[in-house]
Amino acid sequence: MIPTNDGFLFINYNESMHVEGYDGYTKIHLENTSEIVSSYNIGKFEKMVTDNFYKCHKSHIINLHKVAQFKNEGYIILENRKTTPVSKANRKEFLQLFAK
Repeated sequence: MIPTNDGFLFINYNESMHVEGYDGYTKIHLENTSEIVSSYNIGKFEKMVTDNFYKCHKSHIINLHKVAQFKNEGYIILENRKTTPVSKANRKEFLQLFAK
């Protein structure tokens, strides 16, 4: 359940590619390339998401099932070709998730 300006929107977790926090709001990027803006901050979403998601950066949470590539410069490429940063502190842990 995502609060929006119009009320609440119900989406399936699997439809979400990644979640991006900005200026106290959160933008949810869906696999159909649409975006939803919520008044919740990213911390609220971090508590709501399942184990299929990973906070790779202070302002980005990704769906691990939608990862297509990792770039050595510290970026994740998702299936929809969007690029998301990975903080230096999280790179090793992120890569270990896929080493299993």
